[in-house]
Amino acid sequence: MMKQIVLKIGFMLVVFCLLIGTSNAVTTSMTLHQLPMMTYGTTFYVGGSGPGNYTKIQDAIDNASDGDTVFVYDDSSPYYENLRIEKAVSLIGENKDTTVIDGDGQLSVILIINADGVTIRGFTIQNSGVLWINHGVDIHSSYNTITDNIIKENTIGIGLYTTDEHSANHNTLSNNIIEKNEDKGILLSQSHYTNITSNTISDNFGGLVLATSYHNTISENVFVNDGLVLYSSSYPNTLLNNTVNGKPLICWSGLSDKILLEDAGQVILINCNRITVQNQDLSHGSVGLMLLNTHNSFLSNNTLNSNDWYGILLRYSNGNNLSKNKVSDCSDGIALDVSDENRIIWNQISLNTNSGIYLFYSDNNTIVSNSIQKNGGRKWVESREGLRLRNSSDTSIRNNNFIRNAFDAYMSGTCLRNQWDGNYWSRPRLLPKMILDRSIRPIFSSLRLNIDWHPAQEPYNIPGMS
Repeated sequence: MMKQIVLKIGFMLVVFCLLIGTSNAVTTSMTLHQLPMMTYGTTFYVGGSGPGNYTKIQDAIDNASDGDTVFVYDDSSPYYENLRIEKAVSLIGENKDTTVIDGDGQLSVILIINADGVTIRGFTIQNSGVLWINHGVDIHSSYNTITDNIIKENTIGIGLYTTDEHSANHNTLSNNIIEKNEDKGILLSQSHYTNITSNTISDNFGGLVLATSYHNTISENVFVNDGLVLYSSSYPNTLLNNTVNGKPLICWSGLSDKILLEDAGQVILINCNRITVQNQDLSHGSVGLMLLNTHNSFLSNNTLNSNDWYGILLRYSNGNNLSKNKVSDCSDGIALDVSDENRIIWNQISLNTNSGIYLFYSDNNTIVSNSIQKNGGRKWVESREGLRLRNSSDTSIRNNNFIRNAFDAYMSGTCLRNQWDGNYWSRPRLLPKMILDRSIRPIFSSLRLNIDWHPAQEPYNIPGMS
C-alpha cells in the first residue's frame, strides 16, 4: 500500500514538472514572438521645457547609443549646428515646417558616417557651406531613412556616396521636399538599391543625378523646373510614375522602332534603336532629351528651352538625326559625348550659356544649315561659343549661320580633318575664316588646320528662323 502511494506521489510530481516546463516554454515562445513589437532604447529631448532637456542636438547625439531616439522640439528653432551622426539613432523633429537645422553657411548640415540604420524625420535642413562637398544631408552609410523633411538652399540637397571606406546602399529617401539647392537636389555616386519615392524635387540645378549608380527604384516623384540626369553607367534602374513639370518623365530602355506619342516632360532613351521623338516641349528641366547608347533615332521639331544642363544630350549614341529643333537658354544646347555619325541639320540654337553645340570625342558628324546665334557668355571672360569641338575629328560643318556668339567657333585638343565650308560668320567676309584653336600644339600643323575657305556673304534662310 505504501509503495502505491509513493508511486502516485512520484507520478504527480512528474506531471507537475512537465506542466511547469510546458508553461515556461509557451511563455518563452510568446516572449520571443513579441520582441519585435517592443520599444527599445532611450529617448533624449532637445529644446522644450522638460528637466534635463538638451540645448544642442549634437550633445544629445553624443550621449545616445544605437537604437536611441533624439527628439527635437521646435521652440528653440533654428538650431545652428553641423551634425555628425555615427550611431544608429533616430533623429526626429517636432514639425518639419518649424524645426529648423541651419548649417550657418558652413560644412554639411548633417553628416551620416560609420553607422547604418539612421533615421531623420521632421526637419527643415538648410544653409550648408558653399563648396561642392557641402550638403544638407551627406550620407556615407547604408540602410538609412530620410523621410518627411524639407531640404533647401544647400549646395547639394542630399548626397549618397560609396567610397573605398564606406558603402551607401539600400537607403530610403521618401516624402521629402527638396528645393532651391544651388547644385543638385539629390546625388547618388556609386550608390545602389536605394528607394527614392514620393519626393517633390524642385528648382535645383539638377534635380536627381545618378553617377555610376544602378538597381535603384525611382517612383512617384514630382520634379518641377529640374529633372533626372543619368550618367552612361547608371542603368538599369527602375523608374515608375515620375513627372516633370506636370507631364510624364518618359524613360525607355531596350526598345526599337517606336514613336513617342505621349506629351512628355522629359525623355530619356537607353539602349534603344530607331526611336522617333517629335513635337515635344521638353523645357524647364535638367536635360530635356537624353540618349544613352541609342542609335539611328529621329529627334525633330522639339522645343527645348531653359534646361539647366543640356537641351539635347547624346552619350555613346551614333547615327541619329536631329532636325528642326529649337534649343535655347540652356547651359549647353546640343552636346555629343563620344557619339559619332550623327546629323544636326536645320536647328535653331540660341542664347545658351556655354556652347550652342558641343562635340566631345565625337567623330564623323555632320552639322549643316543650323542657326547658331547669341550663345556664350561675356567674351574673353566666360569664353563660351556657338560651336566647340574638343578632340573631335572628321566633322562636316557647312552652310550654318554663326551670328553674334561670344566666339562663333573654336576647337581644343586633337581636331583633325574637319571640313568647314560656306558658313556665315556674323558679317560678310572676303577672306577665309580661321577657326580659333586653344590647344598648346602648333596651330599650323597640316592636319590641324581648320579654315572655312568659302565663307558666305550673307546669312542663309534656314527653315523656322524668325
